[in-house]
Amino acid sequence: MVRLCCIPICPNSKADHGVACFPFPADAELRNKWIDFVGGNPSKFRWRAKFICADHFMQLELLDINGQKALMEGAVPMVYSPDDDEADELMDRNDVMISEKPVKPGANSSTVTSETVEASIELRSLFCRMCLKKGLGLIPFNSKLHNANLGDIIYTVTGLKVDIDGDLPTKICADCVGKADLAFNVRMEFLHHERILQNLINSNQLLFHYQSYDNHRQESRSLNKLYLNNLMDNIKQEEDMVTTNTTLSGIFNQQLHLNNESRVVDFTENMYLSEIIKC
Repeated sequence: MVRLCCIPICPNSKADHGVACFPFPADAELRNKWIDFVGGNPSKFRWRAKFICADHFMQLELLDINGQKALMEGAVPMVYSPDDDEADELMDRNDVMISEKPVKPGANSSTVTSETVEASIELRSLFCRMCLKKGLGLIPFNSKLHNANLGDIIYTVTGLKVDIDGDLPTKICADCVGKADLAFNVRMEFLHHERILQNLINSNQLLFHYQSYDNHRQESRSLNKLYLNNLMDNIKQEEDMVTTNTTLSGIFNQQLHLNNESRVVDFTENMYLSEIIKC
């Protein structure tokens, strides 16, 4: 029995080129990840007697056992094309699929319809749902971020319910995940401090917080501690600079003067200058 890759735009789906093809795993959870890569609906996708070739797996997940290719346990297909040349070829094939005139119904109309549906499913899995850009290595919406589905995080941040039914894209790119992550962190940070404020108001501790803050400064518990702590330190240093009526040019002139006379410079000032130069 000849094994062909079930991904329509893969060269190994048309003919046997000697590339190893692997059947869908028996484990339901792992199998759903494979189906998600293909772009199908796990509840409707007919996975039996279908295969995915080795070109769609990372090299680290491929084993060579007695001259035969095998997969590591838990391997998931993540590569749409093994190199840039094939990526260009696949993109050209996609353009042909989009621009083709509809095939007139005939004796083999059912076969054409099935292939067209699979091609449509594959195409939508190549586009980011949020920015609508085409790319490789897109991330499924059922992936986890902060112990929540990406779709739920998008909804929390934007109010958009990500619907992947029909012809809509089924995945999201890394850039959009980064933006959603940043927005999610900012939202959670602000809500956290709003709860602190309400607790201070309810317990009549707000005035005490104002008066005792300088003497009892607490470490920030933000979701992005390093970034916010550095930001607050910079703001504090800028406030100190305004208080002492020291200008930026004066600081540099003082630094040059002290270096020329080989005098010891205050460590805090050096740290501030380093931050200014980095900016």
